[in-house]
Amino acid sequence: MRFRMTIMPRQETSMPGMGGMNSGGGLTGGKGLTMPSGATSGIVAGGNTPKSGGLGGMMGNIPGLGSLAGGQQGIILSPDEIVSVDVSISDYSINQTSSSEANVTVRVSGKLLSHVEENESGLPLSMSSMLSGFAATGVSELTSGLSKGIQVLGSTFAGGLTSTLSGMMGKFGGSALGLGNLYQKNIENTKELAKWALSYGESTDYRDIVLEMVITEGVSKSYVLPDMYVTDYNESSDIGSGNGHFSMTLKQKRYSERKIEIE
Repeated sequence: MRFRMTIMPRQETSMPGMGGMNSGGGLTGGKGLTMPSGATSGIVAGGNTPKSGGLGGMMGNIPGLGSLAGGQQGIILSPDEIVSVDVSISDYSINQTSSSEANVTVRVSGKLLSHVEENESGLPLSMSSMLSGFAATGVSELTSGLSKGIQVLGSTFAGGLTSTLSGMMGKFGGSALGLGNLYQKNIENTKELAKWALSYGESTDYRDIVLEMVITEGVSKSYVLPDMYVTDYNESSDIGSGNGHFSMTLKQKRYSERKIEIE
């Protein structure tokens, strides 16, 4: 099994007249934004993202809400960098929300690369195959998982992915990703993950993610994860183990009107 995680930053836009409101369990700032019980969040397995009423539905229709800031690039964790992924789905323990809201947690473990034994550029989800596909056809037909992500998350995600891959091609000199570039990319990725974990009350707190899992040839599964934030990030390394390791835990913003989808 192999994994790839594509993370695109989003820019939060506050509603006029509502900034800083925090009363009776209402809107709060920073990570884990909470909203009144009229708004819901959860998971959709396939199909179209449903629309909910109340404040959550109204906010979802505001132009610019959650739009990508111009020029921002995302993070793409390749199969060479990801060791394991754990997805946990449960009800919140609060009685009034437990029947309508899912508590979604994603845990990712990966490598701080210092040694890669072989070049796996031809295998599914590799960065070289992704860059080659982008050079040939753009972002629309890279993989079924990313196509679903673009369908669900829209032009914001597509624009961020285009900007990220274009930047990588310019930095690495085309669609060929050599071993030295892989080490450089891994360092940049882990630096950006640590910065994301440090952010609080900023436009980059919440990001949209597509997690792709290839089980075997032609058999895959993808999670489209909107409005995710980091609850913890850890790194460990020593001179005797070859590669270092990182781990992070992600959660979806509570009462997000944007549903998680599984394909």
